[in-house]
Amino acid sequence: MAGHVVDEMGEELAEGGAADRPSVDEQHIRAGAESSVRGLAGADVEIAVGFGTEALGSFVAGQCGHGGLPEIVVNTANEHIRSAHYDQHVGHKHTKDEILAGALAAALDDGLSRLTFGRLAKRLGISDRIVVYYFPTKDDLVSEVIVAMGLRLQATLADALAEPASDHVGLIAAVWPVVTTDEASAIFALFFEANGLAAIGREPYGTLVPSLVGAWVDWAAAFIDGPPERRREEAEAAISLIDGLLLLRQLGGPESAERAARTLGVL
Repeated sequence: MAGHVVDEMGEELAEGGAADRPSVDEQHIRAGAESSVRGLAGADVEIAVGFGTEALGSFVAGQCGHGGLPEIVVNTANEHIRSAHYDQHVGHKHTKDEILAGALAAALDDGLSRLTFGRLAKRLGISDRIVVYYFPTKDDLVSEVIVAMGLRLQATLADALAEPASDHVGLIAAVWPVVTTDEASAIFALFFEANGLAAIGREPYGTLVPSLVGAWVDWAAAFIDGPPERRREEAEAAISLIDGLLLLRQLGGPESAERAARTLGVL
């Protein structure tokens, strides 16, 4: 049908959608669509997440420059996100950062597999053409959501790692009270979904998630004392145990994970 397009998940987008958007100079599109974590720096945005009442906060990501991340503001009423630039007479004027924050919120609510241009546009109350302008493909959108998710995970751990740990046991003991909060559990659930999609070869997860895991090991190694080789070995052990314990916690419950952690001698 004229005026209708179908996104990558087979979802029909609204009439007047991405397929018939006005043509725009390619360089202009690239300038608006370029993905970078630095683009998040200093952006104060609201996202609606349905899993708690505390903001995860912001932190400085050493591997991505020194800009602050957008603050997560929980909206337990699960209302639509409203832009700070909203004008009731002309509607939403969303920025790329606000759309990305909304995409992360949508993924946290519904999962990565259900994240589509159409659903995101409907959630934000905007045209799907605006989403596609900033994120030309679904892979672009998902990739940036996964990176933002990784930064949120690091944000939950920043305060717990004020002092270097002597080994992987000390690192796990320091972060365990933080990674077992409701807010962190919701983010780890999304991370485990991405891992599963990567394991079956689904792109962009198959390419992006291994890189993300490697970045996590490098990041954790910075919080362990010792020479570089030892720090990395201890970081790999810590990440392996944390991920395994948290997956058990997601599927077997908190008590099961606590028993396993004590048996392993990390708590």
